[in-house]
Amino acid sequence: MAEAKKIKCENWQQADELIKAIGILERQKERLRLQAEERIKNIREKLKEKTSQLQAQMEVIKAELEEFARAHRTELEPLKSKQLTFGKIGFRNEPKFSWPKRNAELVKRLKSLKLFDYIRIKEEPDKALIIAHWEKLDLKGLGVKRTVEEVFYVEPKREKNDL
Repeated sequence: MAEAKKIKCENWQQADELIKAIGILERQKERLRLQAEERIKNIREKLKEKTSQLQAQMEVIKAELEEFARAHRTELEPLKSKQLTFGKIGFRNEPKFSWPKRNAELVKRLKSLKLFDYIRIKEEPDKALIIAHWEKLDLKGLGVKRTVEEVFYVEPKREKNDL
């Protein structure tokens, strides 16, 4: 990473020029980020185009292999699979679950059966709400400390069509 050269600010006019410089640098940085995102998007689109044909061909081959394996299923016994030179084909049992359309319904049934261990409850403080209502709450009693810290900031002016 390139080392930035030191700058000395000696008056308000120089401070204003330095703020301008930050604004220019921010816009350059944003332009570069947008260009990179555009290139990445284009690369992903090209990759999708190239791989979609490959994926389609793989699906055709898999469908043909499945049809062949079903027609010759008796030759796959007793293991339901067959090892070939370049790989293995076969059938396996995979568990499938069908869930009620609404989670609330399942939770209600689990509660009625007293299966509380199968219900996940995530409790966590709503920090955004605490911050929004900090004046109404006993922060000390909650173990929360509020301090005010002076923080320096630079806010360059931005025009709508800066990029």
